Amino acid sequence: MSVKHLDRYVNEFAGRHNQRPLDTMTQMKCMARGLMGKRLRYQDLVGSAR
Repeated sequence: MSVKHLDRYVNEFAGRHNQRPLDTMTQMKCMARGLMGKRLRYQDLVGSAR
């Protein structure tokens, strides 16, 4: 785990924890809805310019 991305790790695990009472299909639908319109490029993630 890197300190640089610690907030992202925490947010992911908090989201998983909050969705645990839901069935699998509902969890997948919620995740897909949350991803719409968002983009994280690898270059932005690692901060390297090619």
